[in-house]
Amino acid sequence: PMAKSLVRALLEWRKRFPEDCGEYYVVGSTTDPNAFMRPDRLTKEFALFAEMHGFDCTAHDLRHTFATKLLSRGVDVVTVAYLLGDDPQTVFTNYAAYDFDAIEASRKVISALA
Repeated sequence: PMAKSLVRALLEWRKRFPEDCGEYYVVGSTTDPNAFMRPDRLTKEFALFAEMHGFDCTAHDLRHTFATKLLSRGVDVVTVAYLLGDDPQTVFTNYAAYDFDAIEASRKVISALA
């Protein structure tokens, strides 16, 4: 899912520059912020961007953070898998982490059962 403002901007871009859209759907790059970029270049371009701006993270770090934050906020594994283009088992194996607040909350629920 994307913010509605981003969807509007992308649709406007497509109207203004239909010849540039084709199969490309990532806008901007470190060399030309108005250019369309093939998705397979995203990792390399992000690495250059991060280096230029002093970030110590990769595109995969962003993906991992996105997935773990969704899971920690209660989004189900199947939905997260769909958003990432993965299968649920892969998401569970790679992105599910212990949520210590949730563990503590479950202790309280378990204690109340006794």
